Amino acid sequence: MLFFSGSIWYVPEIQTVPSVEEVNQFFNGSNIMISYREGGPIYGTFYVLEIHYCPNGYGLYGQTSKQTVMGNYQNSNWQEFGTWKVIEQDGLVGLYYSPLNGQPNFVPVYKLGDGSFFIREGLTIVKQGQAICY
Repeated sequence: MLFFSGSIWYVPEIQTVPSVEEVNQFFNGSNIMISYREGGPIYGTFYVLEIHYCPNGYGLYGQTSKQTVMGNYQNSNWQEFGTWKVIEQDGLVGLYYSPLNGQPNFVPVYKLGDGSFFIREGLTIVKQGQAICY
């Protein structure tokens, strides 16, 4: 099936729900970089997250960059630590995060036809190597 977006025709990639084992194998012990953008084309915010998925928990190191009205950039950094596990919930498989200081969250993960993993449109997942675990 073809879809039309603006002036471009494209064939969407088939998404399937991976198994708990597939998702766990991909993330466990890995250093993953996730990048995305939120907001408008001029004053949107860029996010870059480096997440270390260790057997005993995760460490997230985040950076944001946002252009101001004056043409400057506001940059910020933060860290988050907690536990994670791969679960099945409501017919979906994904990552269940439980931050040390915050609310637990479930993020569904999909598998594309080429074997890569997908969370949502506009979000890039890149495996950077092995996680640094303590």
